Amino acid sequence: MAAREPNSRSGVFTPPANDAGPKYPAIAPAWHTCILIAAMILLGISQIPGPRPESPPPALQFYLGAIAFEALLFVYVWWGLRLRGGSLAVLISSRRFARWGRDTALGLAIWVLWYFVESLIAHGLAAGGLTNAGASGTAFPHGPMQASLWILLSMITGFSEELAFRGYLLKQFTAWSGNTTVAVVMQAVLFGVGHAYLGMRQAVLITVSGALLGILAVRLRNIRPLMVTHAWADIFGGLIVRGLPY
Repeated sequence: MAAREPNSRSGVFTPPANDAGPKYPAIAPAWHTCILIAAMILLGISQIPGPRPESPPPALQFYLGAIAFEALLFVYVWWGLRLRGGSLAVLISSRRFARWGRDTALGLAIWVLWYFVESLIAHGLAAGGLTNAGASGTAFPHGPMQASLWILLSMITGFSEELAFRGYLLKQFTAWSGNTTVAVVMQAVLFGVGHAYLGMRQAVLITVSGALLGILAVRLRNIRPLMVTHAWADIFGGLIVRGLPY
């Protein structure tokens, strides 16, 4: 380490500029992040059974299993932060006066942009012959009870996946690469790979979605609107259009 020089006016020793901390500090241990990356990749590829099934998986089993997974994802991310003494607030927003009312309105506005972009890309992929062959599919809700569980799942998913991808992984990849653009691409690709079981077309759409939301996370420094966007996208897709643009 370079020797420190006394301040000419005060006589106090001050560190040179290169002793400053990293511009993008890691928020969790590297091993913790590597385990999460491996788990997402395995999740995406292990559930691809081959030809698309004739019938979707049982709805209640699908919903309850997905809720349990999203809860586990949240706990794992929170644990990683605690290993470095961090808090969830570090991931959610750097703006002290962010409010849920304003963030909800912004999230719904972002959803309009998101839906327009995704729909255009979906039509382009369909025209190019890219299908979802090999997808394991999903189970759309039927009846009030399943609809209620779908809404609950969508809200939990919007919170936990934005926290994990546009919060934890985006910041961690930025710390590793020192470049926010690289970090946005990395988390978007992993987001798409983690959903590969839905089929190639969906994986591409979800990768684009992850990139768009990642850019907004960097610009806004606040992922609460993105949680609203994500949750409403799933609710709208499951209850209203039953999958489009996915």
